[in-house]
Amino acid sequence: MSEPKRFDLFVSVNPDLRSRAGHPFHLDCALRKVAERSGLKFVSFGNKQQDEEIKGLDFLNPVFSSTSWQVFFEGTPEIVSSHVDEFREGLKGLRERSGEDARIFVYWYMGSAEVFAELSRHASELTRSVFCLHLFSGFFCEPGSFTMAHLWHAGVLLERLRETGLQCEVISDSEKLIRDLELHTGATCKLVPAFASQELSAAERDRPSDRCIRVVYPTDDSSKRGFDLLLEFLQQHAVHYSGSLEFVVRVFPGNSSGVAQSLASELDNVEILEGQLTDDEFHQLLCDADVVILPYLKELFYYRTSSILYEAMALRKPVVVVEETWLSERVSLMGGGWIAEATVEGLAATFDVIAEGGRPGLEEKIRRISAVPQVEDLFSSILSLPYEGEEEFTFEPKFSAEDVENCYQSEKGKTRLQSDYEAAGREIAKLERKIRWLESELDRVVNSKTWRYTESLRGMVESVKEWRMKK
Repeated sequence: MSEPKRFDLFVSVNPDLRSRAGHPFHLDCALRKVAERSGLKFVSFGNKQQDEEIKGLDFLNPVFSSTSWQVFFEGTPEIVSSHVDEFREGLKGLRERSGEDARIFVYWYMGSAEVFAELSRHASELTRSVFCLHLFSGFFCEPGSFTMAHLWHAGVLLERLRETGLQCEVISDSEKLIRDLELHTGATCKLVPAFASQELSAAERDRPSDRCIRVVYPTDDSSKRGFDLLLEFLQQHAVHYSGSLEFVVRVFPGNSSGVAQSLASELDNVEILEGQLTDDEFHQLLCDADVVILPYLKELFYYRTSSILYEAMALRKPVVVVEETWLSERVSLMGGGWIAEATVEGLAATFDVIAEGGRPGLEEKIRRISAVPQVEDLFSSILSLPYEGEEEFTFEPKFSAEDVENCYQSEKGKTRLQSDYEAAGREIAKLERKIRWLESELDRVVNSKTWRYTESLRGMVESVKEWRMKK
C-alpha cells in the first residue's frame, strides 16, 4: 500500500522575485519542477513590483512590498512585522482557495533570523504548514555588521523559534556559518549543499586550440566582489600576459566603467563588457571562458555562498578565488581551481602558474572538478526531511533491539533508523544546551550568594542530567 501524500502544495517565499533576470527567477523555475515531479501544486510568493514580462505567470503570487535585502538593512520591528504579515495574508488567501485541510510545504529562501523569529509568534495559526527556513549567510557579513554579535543574535532567535512549536527545519548552505553558530551560541541548523540554480550545459563556440586562455570576471563591479582588487591587478600586471592570457571584465555604466574602458584601450588583452546581460548572454559568457575569476573578499564572503561558483563548475570551468572565504573552502573540497592571496601580488602569482601551465594545466584542473549539486535532487531530499514538531513524523523509535539487525538490511529500515538517530541527536542537543544554561546560571547565583535559589537550580541540573541519561 502506498504512503499517503505528505503535502498538497509547495510554496516558495521569494520576495526578491521581480523579473526574469537573475537567481530568484531561476530558483523558482527549478523548484517548480521539483514540485511537479512530487505531484504538488507550486506557488511562488514574489514581490509586488514586477516587470511586465513576468506578470501573469500562473505560479506567481505578488505578496511582498519589500525585498529580503530591504527588510534586513532597514530592519525595524515595523518593517519585519509588516513583511511577515504580508506572508500570512498570502498564505491565508492560498488556504481559502485550496481548502483549510491542505498540507503546505513552505521554503523560505534568503531568510533572516529576525524574520523567522517574528514568524514564530504566529505558530498557532500555521499548524497545517511545514517550513524549511533557509538562513541566508549573506546577512552575517554585510558592511557595518559585527559578525559575533550577529551570531549571538541569530542563535537566540533560532532557539526562540524552536520553542514555539512551529513545524520547521532551519537550513544553511554555509558550513562555516553552521560551525560558528553551534560553537559560539549552541544553535543548530541542518547543512544542505549549495547548488546551481540553473541547469547549464556547455555550448562553446569553435575556437583555435592555440588561442589565449580566456579569463572571465562575470559578476558586478562592486568592491565587495573584489573588483577593485582585480582592476589594480590588471593595471599592474595584465601587460605581462599578452599572448598567453586575455581578460574579459564586466562593468556597469556609472560605476568603474570609465577607468576600465581606459585600461582596455591601452591593453590588447583586456576586454570590457559593459551593461546588463540577458540570461542567454550570461550563459554564453561562462561557456566561452577558460577560467572564471571570483575574487570575492573575506570581509563579505567569509560565510556567504555564491551560486556563480557552482554555475561555473557545472560548466566545467576552473575558478580563481581568494583565501579565507566560503569559495576557497569549496575549491579546496571540490577541486577545479586556484586559491590566491587577497593581494595584487597574490593574484599575479596565481596567474603566473596558469600562464605557465597552459592548456595542459587547465585540463588537469577540469578533471578534478567534482559533481555539482542540482536544485531538483537537493529539494527532493529536503521534502522528505522529518520536520521538528510535525505530528506525523515525530521521534518514535519503531524497532526493538531484536529487530534492528533484520530491519537494517532493507533500505526502508535504514532510512527509519537514521531518522530515529538524528531525532534522538536533536533531543540530546537540546538537553545539553539546557544543562549548559542551568550550570552557568548556577555559577552566577553561587557567586551572588543566593543560596536558596542555588539549591533549587542544583536540583534542576541534576534532574535534567538524570533524564538525559535515561533517554
